[in-house]
Amino acid sequence: MDGEDYLAKFRGPTFNALIEFAAMKKHSLIREVEVRSPTELSAIVVGVSVYEVLREMPECNILVHAMERVKRKQSRLEKNKIFLWMDENLPSKGVPPLMNQHYMRKADMRLFLARCPMSVLPNSVFKPFIPIVKNFLLAHLYKFRRNRMLYRGPPDFPPEDQLPRVINAFGTVEYLENNYPHLARVKQEMIVNITHFIITYCLDWICEVLTLRSDVYGFVTYSYPAFEMLDDGGNPWSQEGAHFLRSGPEYPRKRRAELERFDYNDNYRHKRARKERTTADPQNVNAEELETAGPSTSKSSTPTNQLASLIEAEQQSASSLVGEISPCGDDALLKGSAVQDDWTDMLDMVLTDPDLPSQYKTMIQRLVATNRDLKNAISQMKSEA
Repeated sequence: MDGEDYLAKFRGPTFNALIEFAAMKKHSLIREVEVRSPTELSAIVVGVSVYEVLREMPECNILVHAMERVKRKQSRLEKNKIFLWMDENLPSKGVPPLMNQHYMRKADMRLFLARCPMSVLPNSVFKPFIPIVKNFLLAHLYKFRRNRMLYRGPPDFPPEDQLPRVINAFGTVEYLENNYPHLARVKQEMIVNITHFIITYCLDWICEVLTLRSDVYGFVTYSYPAFEMLDDGGNPWSQEGAHFLRSGPEYPRKRRAELERFDYNDNYRHKRARKERTTADPQNVNAEELETAGPSTSKSSTPTNQLASLIEAEQQSASSLVGEISPCGDDALLKGSAVQDDWTDMLDMVLTDPDLPSQYKTMIQRLVATNRDLKNAISQMKSEA
C-alpha cells in the first residue's frame, strides 16, 4: 500500500455522505457480516492481498474463528433492544426528550460505542485497536460540521508489543524491513486495514441506530428515540411492547402529566410558521409576540421603579443564559428555567431547540420574564390592597 492509498482510507466521510448512507445502507459492513462467510469476512478485515499471504500461516485460524464470533455476536443485536438499553442506561435519559428524541452527549456516545459495535469485536484480533479508535471517534464526532469531513488523517496505531498474535506472526518490523521488505509492507497494510474496518463498522452502527442532524451552527448532533413500556404487560422486546413517546419510563407521573399539558408538536409547528413570517416581516411578528405576552408596563395602573428594575434584571439574566449555551456542548440540553410555573415547559423546550436561532430564544425569554414580573407585581398590589 503506497502513501496515497494509505491516507485516502482516512479521509473521513462528510455529513451528507453519512445521511445518504443511512438512507441507502449501501456497502454496509453490518450487512456484510450478516451475509458473508467467516473466511470472506477475514479477507475484508485485513485486506484481500494480506489474506492471501496470511492464509498459508497457522495464525490464520485465529482470524477466521474471530469472524465466526463477530457473526454470532452481531446476530444478537436487535435494534429495539439497543434503543431500550440506551433509554434506560445512558446519562441523557435524565434530560427530558425533545421532539421524542434524546440528544446524546460525549459520555452517551462513549457508552453506545462500547456497548453496541465494539462489544461485537473479539479481543483476539481487535483488543489493542478498540480504545484508540474509540477515542479517535469521540474526538471527531463532536467537532463534526456538516460542510467538513469527519476526519482527515489516521489515528495512532498500537505499539508493536501490543499487537495481537495474528499480526505479529510475520515477525518484528525491524526484522522484516531488513530481510523481507515485502512482508513489512504486508504487516503495515494489515494494521491499517484492521483500524479502518473498526472505524467504518462503528460509523455504520451510528448511521444504523442514531438520528443525525445538523444544528443552526452547522455542528452535527446525534439522537435516539425515547421509549416507554406498555402498562399491560406486553413484551418489552417487541414493537408491540415498546413505544416511542415524548418521555421515558424514568420520569415520575407528576412530571409526565406536566409535559402532557404542553403539546410539543403543535408548538413546533407554531414556531416554524412564526419563523417563516419573521423572514417576510419581522416587525409584524414582534408585534404579535408583544400582544400575546400580556399587558405592557405602560398600561399598568401603578408602575413602580421596583418593577422596572426587576424586568431589566430578568432580561439581563435571560441574555446571559442564552450566551452560555454552546453550539454543540454537553450542557446544551441541561439549561432551563429556574422558575417553575406555566411558562416553564415552553421555555425549557425553546432553550433546547437546536433549530431555533439564539435571537429568537432571547426574545422569547424576555417576553416570559416580563410576563412573570407583571404577574408578580399584580399579586403584590392585590395583597397590599
